[in-house]
Amino acid sequence: MHERGMNYLRNWIIWSTGKPGDGVPPPLMPFARTGPGTALDGGPKFDLTQFDERFFERLASQTAAAGQKGIFVSVMLFEVYGFLAMDGAYPENNWGGNPFHGPNNVNGIEVDSNGDGQGMEFFFTDDARVRDIQRQYVRKVLETIAPRDNVLLEVANELQAPDFQRSVVQQIREAESGTDRQHLVYLSPGGRNGAGKWSPLPKPFFFDGLADVTAVTRSWNRRYRGDPPVEQAGRPVFMDMDHVAATDNDGDNDWNNDPATPWKSFTRGYHICVYDSDYWKPGDNREAWDRTRRSCGATVALAMQLDLVRLSPRPDLASTGFCLAEPGREYVILASGGDDVVVNGIEPRRSCELEWLSLTGGDPVSRETITPDRANPAFTPPQQGLVLHIRRRE
Repeated sequence: MHERGMNYLRNWIIWSTGKPGDGVPPPLMPFARTGPGTALDGGPKFDLTQFDERFFERLASQTAAAGQKGIFVSVMLFEVYGFLAMDGAYPENNWGGNPFHGPNNVNGIEVDSNGDGQGMEFFFTDDARVRDIQRQYVRKVLETIAPRDNVLLEVANELQAPDFQRSVVQQIREAESGTDRQHLVYLSPGGRNGAGKWSPLPKPFFFDGLADVTAVTRSWNRRYRGDPPVEQAGRPVFMDMDHVAATDNDGDNDWNNDPATPWKSFTRGYHICVYDSDYWKPGDNREAWDRTRRSCGATVALAMQLDLVRLSPRPDLASTGFCLAEPGREYVILASGGDDVVVNGIEPRRSCELEWLSLTGGDPVSRETITPDRANPAFTPPQQGLVLHIRRRE
């Protein structure tokens, strides 16, 4: 990520050791495996009242290492797939390796109260013991990441449990109130309901002030893929490609690993999180994925040169429709198609610095100082696949 200039990592947690008997070494979990007794995966049972310090030491060291490289990390507190038995869509039965499945812990806790073979009740339970364990775990994560300026806290991935999510946000706010650092709270779109079925929450839940950071999903607006609407939430919003154009769901890479996609997102007001298929399926379209990674890094590099507070998405100011601008003063325009770019709002006879930039970064393709002789001038890109950066000379 550092080599490619990328500066955001969506950290993942799986609340399961995996399908028992699959031969895959179990990952570290937040809870200590003390026994007595053997869990379904053959290891010692979990004690849900004791933490495995190795898990939190690794969380501390990895977030610190990312910070040293200028990388922001969203730490995912909870996720649903470790509580589901999805033998149809997913070959692994993650519920079999979940610490809150009765055979796997020494505490006598079984959250599958309705006996349907999965544990989504974890997010809806009134069991005081489970609620206390949840809160102790969140508190432990907060203590672990407290010194880190580069950490966001994602409540849960793909969860449709609004009361639970609100309670976690409230706990974070109360715990960090009055401290030196209040970490941004991130809500990503859901999600799975109490029955494990897909039942996404409506968009207003994510934009009513509960969270500091949000992400969009294609179920809200099909235009997010290809021609995203201008984002006007007034807070950081992610174009998270897992929820906009996940390739494992539709087999279509043309938007997720297109190097123009980070620029489309950037010029319409979004941050971007690439759902990097090549990372978990090595060799899958490697060259195309690497162009997209470098394109993400190129948006970061340019953003560091801009006064972003003064710029807004203004598709009306450029003929390509993808434009971030302070009218008359500075423009960032995606011009990937190669056609002439007409720019509105530039004053005639005012000198401007003009750069043509590669989508994937590096030195400018060309740079010159121009003085347009008329309003709404047109500029011809020297090649396809470029970004136009115009800055008025003061």
